[in-house]
Amino acid sequence: LGPLFKLLEASFELMVPLVMASIIDKGIGGGDTGYVFGMGGVLLLLAAVGLASSLTAQYFAAKAAVGFSTKMKSALFRHIETLSYAEIDRLGSTSLITRMTSDANQVQSGVNLVLRLFLRSPFIVLGAMIMAFTIDVKAALIFVWRSRFCRSSCLALCLPASRSIARCRRDWTAFSVSRGKT
Repeated sequence: LGPLFKLLEASFELMVPLVMASIIDKGIGGGDTGYVFGMGGVLLLLAAVGLASSLTAQYFAAKAAVGFSTKMKSALFRHIETLSYAEIDRLGSTSLITRMTSDANQVQSGVNLVLRLFLRSPFIVLGAMIMAFTIDVKAALIFVWRSRFCRSSCLALCLPASRSIARCRRDWTAFSVSRGKT
């Protein structure tokens, strides 16, 4: 249900510029203050429904993240119970405790972050592209070209960085294993 409410939230946010354009074109341009106040009410309604959708999406994202983390901790605990005393001594009880608490909380935060922020981005980008094409095709084509340019720039920066990060992780793991602290 979280992604559905994220879609609703993005939809309500994307309607705001259309309502504002209508206020400017018809209300202010025509000197109709009643229309301006009516559309202002529509903006308040969009804000309220968007806020309700956002809060509902946050709730379901948190619930899913906690559920995932709980199942992961349970599976990890069951696996740790199958370890021999020698394996527990080799791995270290502090390392196992860290895996059960800190690392599991990091995974929970990651799942929550993906469900709250990562899912919202495609809805906003695709919705903005659709809205741009409905308003002005020429401007929308510039928007598409700029988006491709931004994506290429991000990839050019992120790919070398991700390789460096992977190399650092590999080196750190090798160092930790050599010291007997995985």
